[in-house]
Amino acid sequence: MCYLLWNAVDDVSKLRTLKADVLGIFGTKDKHINPQVVEKFQANMKETGKKLTVYNYDADHGFANPSNPIYDKTASSEAFGHVVKLFKDKLK
Repeated sequence: MCYLLWNAVDDVSKLRTLKADVLGIFGTKDKHINPQVVEKFQANMKETGKKLTVYNYDADHGFANPSNPIYDKTASSEAFGHVVKLFKDKLK
């Protein structure tokens, strides 16, 4: 099973309960889940010893939503490719 975390988790005790690898896809222009939040999330995941793969895009929150005016087709397509690869690798 895979967990896809679109929002960074700040509770190390909750992160310790994860039983799967984690894929994080973030937009560096996101005001809420900003690069500092992502860095803290990465540090928390490292503290737990859990596997985390992070991809950052020069985009705002919601960049993968085609109905959103800030939709970024290139970043969205690349991010979706990472999700598909994760599923193919883990759900064999």
